[in-house]
Amino acid sequence: MNSAPLVSIITVTFNNADYLEQCIQSVLAQSLSDWEWLIINNGSNDGTAEILNELSDERIVLVNLNENLGVSVGRNEGLKRMTGKLFTFLDGDDVLPLESLRSRAKILQEDDQIGAVDGSTLTFHQDLSNVIARYKPSFHGIPLVPLLSLDGTCFFGNTWMLRKKDVEYAFRPGLSHGEELLFYAEYAGDVKYSYTSETVLFYRKHGESAMNNLNGLIAGYIKVGKELEVLEGISDSNIKSYKTAARRIMFRSFLKNFQLLEALKAWIKLAP
Repeated sequence: MNSAPLVSIITVTFNNADYLEQCIQSVLAQSLSDWEWLIINNGSNDGTAEILNELSDERIVLVNLNENLGVSVGRNEGLKRMTGKLFTFLDGDDVLPLESLRSRAKILQEDDQIGAVDGSTLTFHQDLSNVIARYKPSFHGIPLVPLLSLDGTCFFGNTWMLRKKDVEYAFRPGLSHGEELLFYAEYAGDVKYSYTSETVLFYRKHGESAMNNLNGLIAGYIKVGKELEVLEGISDSNIKSYKTAARRIMFRSFLKNFQLLEALKAWIKLAP
């Protein structure tokens, strides 16, 4: 019987055929080879399935869903199947730098008191030609307060690598924004968080409408706030901190796009 891999990578892909090959090659080239990769094809109809069916690496597990049920449902399929001691997420249009898995796993292996490790992210245009943003975490410790304060010292993207605990992990279906924030608050808010100085993700930014993105974000912030209110271990002060930060972020974002009326609406909707 094969021993459990060190790291489980969970990818949900929907119509990523244009970018999937780069993602695949970045995983296969990782300096750390002790991994399994659970790829959930979320009902793609653009040639994604054909690309995935060509993969022959025995470390890769393909799960084909008949329809796109959302990223949270897809990730839950991966979470149910993962066997690694550590796990992380990767979108099908993003790319892992060479040392991404090793740099995070090394910290978790060297200190069993640490339960989550993050790293730097470089954001690129669609063709990965130019860096347009850089994010670097700066927090060590229990992450719940900075996580819900949205202060940027520990980010809530899919760059975290987590030590698997004996719990049933699951994302809340129906969330299209902020699903990672809620997941980390629920399952890793009380563990010790650290980070590597290595860049662990090349994130591909697509050319979506700024207004559509902002409207989706505010809806996501509101939904996450409601979920936090019923989540065990989240205090009233945590929730107030989250709503205050979300309110400020959305107000400034709408103003930056010269949408004064929308900024005022956001200020009202996100009142703590």
